[in-house]
Amino acid sequence: MIPEFRIFTISQLIDENPEKCDFTAVFGPVNGSVVIDCDRRFDGWKFAHASIIAIQSTETCDLVDGIIVY
Repeated sequence: MIPEFRIFTISQLIDENPEKCDFTAVFGPVNGSVVIDCDRRFDGWKFAHASIIAIQSTETCDLVDGIIVY
C-alpha cells in the first residue's frame, strides 16, 4: 500500500528448547547473542515460534527476515 516504506521482521529466541528449535540447538547457548539473516539456507529448520505465528507449516525465511538468538 505504501511502497516507499521498507519493513522487515526480526524474531528473538531466548532459552528456547533445542529439541523444538534448530536455531537454538546450533547457535546457542553463547555468551551474548547471534544475529542471523534468514534466507533459503535455513529451509527445513525447526523454528520455535512457527507454531505460534503460522497457521500452516511455513519456512522460517517466509515468516521472518532475521533472528536474534540469546
